[in-house]
Amino acid sequence: MANLYSKTEIKIIAVSGIIGGFMAAAVGGFDKQLLALFILMVVDYATGMYAAWHEHTIFSKRGYQGIMKKLSILVAVSFGVLVDMVLKTDFCRYTVIAGFGVMEAISIIENADRGGYGHVIPPVIRKHLKELKG
Repeated sequence: MANLYSKTEIKIIAVSGIIGGFMAAAVGGFDKQLLALFILMVVDYATGMYAAWHEHTIFSKRGYQGIMKKLSILVAVSFGVLVDMVLKTDFCRYTVIAGFGVMEAISIIENADRGGYGHVIPPVIRKHLKELKG
């Protein structure tokens, strides 16, 4: 009978599981709110890359900054978890997730505008987004 996984694959699975377990504990577990934030973060990064490609401004420094921004969001969520542990609430974690989720959604809209899809964004929203940036 053939082995399902090689020794290297088993080591990768074990290390990934341990790291994933610590990450889940750090951010308070994976629930619908955190999943939504992760999805927004991935979509924001992908649309940012598309917008940079569309504007012919792709370079690794901005991509690296985008990844660091996403990691800082996860650090902020982790901090919210710690505050909630002290206060024995769920308020801070959900507040951090909601706040960054809204900012990620706004960034996705901005990326769509930069990527050449500004015509589908209502003018009033585009105007307010420009005011936010200015």
